[in-house]
Amino acid sequence: MKTKLTHLYILAIWLPVVLSGCKSLPTERYRPFDMEVDLTEANDTVVLQFVNPVACPLRVSISHPIESVNQSIGDQKAIVLDSYDSAEVIMFIQDWEEEWRSDFSISMTMGRLNGFVADSSAIYELPFPQGYRTKIIQGYNGSFSHQTDFSRYAVDFGLQPGDTVCAARDGVVVGVIEGYDVGGKNRKYRPFANYLSLYHEDGVVTQYVHLQHEGILVSLGDSVQAGQPVGLAGMTGFTSVPHLHFNVLKPVEGTMISMPVNFSTGKGSELEQNQLVAHPNP
Repeated sequence: MKTKLTHLYILAIWLPVVLSGCKSLPTERYRPFDMEVDLTEANDTVVLQFVNPVACPLRVSISHPIESVNQSIGDQKAIVLDSYDSAEVIMFIQDWEEEWRSDFSISMTMGRLNGFVADSSAIYELPFPQGYRTKIIQGYNGSFSHQTDFSRYAVDFGLQPGDTVCAARDGVVVGVIEGYDVGGKNRKYRPFANYLSLYHEDGVVTQYVHLQHEGILVSLGDSVQAGQPVGLAGMTGFTSVPHLHFNVLKPVEGTMISMPVNFSTGKGSELEQNQLVAHPNP
């Protein structure tokens, strides 16, 4: 029997929350990309066929409660799919039970661990157009929402809804969500932020978050250059004031975490709340 599974816990780094009791929130959930997994069952064998739909490596982990499973990936914690690559995992299951699927899950995270070294010399442009000036809403280790490994070195720029968002560095589009139109200070809005993810040649990912509904100007797989308009700022997701949440992420075991970077204006650590920032003079 062959079954096609879709949207299987795509990207564990996107912070899920419990939605019970939130009747006013969107009922449709969007993903940064669609990934299909073909599952074939025959006797005591399950075959999983993965195809990576994006232009960056994906780490795929399989979780199940069945002690009598022998997987073809052996003791590896995850398999790695290169850009647009495919892979097959074979599971031999003894004491077969039909309900095994209810406790079976697949999680996926961007980035390759082996050989990863972030380019320490990389310079990130400010993520808005030349000639524009704005203030910092929240910098590194900001007390409102920059206190976790995932967001510790993020910077919030005070862009207003409709302002142009630009790529901070050359890269390729690997994640797009633009279908949400709600936001606010309540944490219940956290899963409903529109955002764009760009993958860069040294293996890091930049994120541009809280974008306007249907306000992304590029498509999955597009190559972009630093300074290129890629979206429109908004106020979707968990946010108390309009801003662009900009974050640079590096791969670590099981997930991705925020990392400090250098902007064209200086070190990111020098950007402080209420500070006015603009591009250096050409």
